[in-house]
Amino acid sequence: MATVMSPFAHVREAMMQKQYSVFINAGALVVLPAQMSIQEKQDVQHSLLFAQLAATKRYPLTSEYGEWYSIWQQVLKDTWLQQSVTWDKFTPQPGASVAPVDCLVEQLGNGLQSHEVAECSAILQYIAGLPSTDPVVGFLRERVQRREEPGDEEVAAIDQFHFLVVVAQPGLRLNAAYLMLSASAGDTGNPFARVFNADNVAGVIEQRFFQADLVTALHKPVRAALGKRLEPFAELIREVPGAAAL
Repeated sequence: MATVMSPFAHVREAMMQKQYSVFINAGALVVLPAQMSIQEKQDVQHSLLFAQLAATKRYPLTSEYGEWYSIWQQVLKDTWLQQSVTWDKFTPQPGASVAPVDCLVEQLGNGLQSHEVAECSAILQYIAGLPSTDPVVGFLRERVQRREEPGDEEVAAIDQFHFLVVVAQPGLRLNAAYLMLSASAGDTGNPFARVFNADNVAGVIEQRFFQADLVTALHKPVRAALGKRLEPFAELIREVPGAAAL
């Protein structure tokens, strides 16, 4: 009798073999290849966390996501040199077959090779497949989703989402895809699962891509101080257990 493999079996295998590690860093999903050094991984995590904290302090997650992203990117540029940036905004046509998550994958293709993009797509599917009761999902939901109750001219509540997916590369390079969208209000389930369905989207989708390389000469002098400053926020960086939910 043939063995039926889980659609996420290769993701679990890659995680267990430590080809890469996947982390939740505040509200970002971060993918770190095994080839990166410990110092490189720390530089990525600390840079991303500090930029998010700075952006959230200036623009709390109850405010406009676009303004939040601008501050996030601006803070990163203090020690990271921008290599590439793209921005797009569009309204999906009725009956569109492209799910919002496909936009994230497409944006990552601006900086990654095809096989790397395929792995990232599998990771997003894996995250979307986690049950709503999983601690990872609850942690993410608080940071990527907010409910907007109907106003005078609105007839129903909507959910606002913003997704930040960062894939690092040895060297040290960041490839960051960012997606903002609205969807019809639903339950408090897995936010990534919600946007795998194009039917849920209501209105405009904004997508952005940012690629940058670490400038060691700028980062090294502040590395120790940055690490010390982020110690109270260490619990905001959590590894996603690759085999736990499969």
